[in-house]
Amino acid sequence: MMLEADVVLGNKIGSTEEIPIMAHPPSTTSELSLEDFLSNAITANSCGVKLDFKSIEVLEPSLKILQNHKDNVCLVTEEMTNTQFIVRMVQRATLTVDWTADEREIVLTFPVWLNADILPGPVNSTAQPVDADKFLSICARDFPLATLSPGWKVRYGAPNITSGRYELEHITSMKEALARNNITQPVTFPVQAILAAQSIDTLPDLLNVSSINDTTLTIWLSEVEAINITQLKKLIDIVGKNRVYLDLPESIMDQLSSSTPRVAPTTSMGFAVGVGLVAAAASYFF
Repeated sequence: MMLEADVVLGNKIGSTEEIPIMAHPPSTTSELSLEDFLSNAITANSCGVKLDFKSIEVLEPSLKILQNHKDNVCLVTEEMTNTQFIVRMVQRATLTVDWTADEREIVLTFPVWLNADILPGPVNSTAQPVDADKFLSICARDFPLATLSPGWKVRYGAPNITSGRYELEHITSMKEALARNNITQPVTFPVQAILAAQSIDTLPDLLNVSSINDTTLTIWLSEVEAINITQLKKLIDIVGKNRVYLDLPESIMDQLSSSTPRVAPTTSMGFAVGVGLVAAAASYFF
């Protein structure tokens, strides 16, 4: 399991101290701080966390909070519980030391995902993204074993905008940002499902980043809307089911899986549930 929520700078209810909290803009107050969220995730035996950073200012203090958990870990053993694995993973992801292949595999089984919209995207989006170079460089420096989830600000859904796609310039600018910041850690690219279904000629190239061995797509949709299921299936087939995560409403998931045999989950299959999130490896559904 993976817990996901938005992170902003703000105040916990009853306090005037500005700290990372779990809230969706424009809200700047919350009953839940990032520290609380991480503690709850560990206590609940979850497999990891996905943090969606809404500003660059909240990134560094958030990573410092993650780093604080490294003092509460024990040695990795086969008898460890999921909770202990999570804490150990947080430690591993913050230390710049060499690990054995077996240890590295254990870490990545329970991922930390660091998400932010770092570039303007479809359809001619004018919303201000999180600073791309700062986000990528800080994450690479402070959390080199985390999975990065860099995305685009999208304008789909605004009045009179009911179609669009990821153009070649969106793909190129993302790959250039990754190269510019020497990113080598795993990356999953969040792409809006309706736009992605219209981008089967451009999105596959997004996964071809020479310096990164582990690249995937996370196809998301926040609410049920009309979508070209046939095209979306085709994109998943082109990319490869083992390189796609799905974060879609249940009705869309049902449409994707209907008329297609389900297969057993692979060893690399991942689930994520959280605030408005139900994500799974596509290989589980087809």
